[in-house]
Amino acid sequence: LVLKGLEALYGSSAKAKEALQAISPPLSVDGPDADVEIIGAQLSAADMAAMYQSADAYVSASMAEAFQLPLAEATAAGLQVVAPAGGAAEEIIDSRHAVLAPSILEPRSSGRGFVVRVDEAGLKEAMTFVLTNK
Repeated sequence: LVLKGLEALYGSSAKAKEALQAISPPLSVDGPDADVEIIGAQLSAADMAAMYQSADAYVSASMAEAFQLPLAEATAAGLQVVAPAGGAAEEIIDSRHAVLAPSILEPRSSGRGFVVRVDEAGLKEAMTFVLTNK
């Protein structure tokens, strides 16, 4: 499993490691035999294309990705996509190549805009479906 983020902007690697180690059984995130690789660096377009081409599927659990450009890139690379229902995802991806996970649109605490809260059980179910129905 590869998790791609942008550490300089979001600082999410520590949060991802904590969440992955809370899973039962915990997933290892360090070392050459790790279950999960976390990539926090900005990658070139060629490196991103290579990563998409080597993937089995693309999963977005983003709560606030405005345009969802990675979804469009993954779809263009021919990947099956799992994304939260609601927001930009439904406008960008082709339903023939995607499974939308249940979610709730919640107003931001600032009162400006919304956050898409993904149902974790629904996301897991959608991921399982995509990986078992290739």
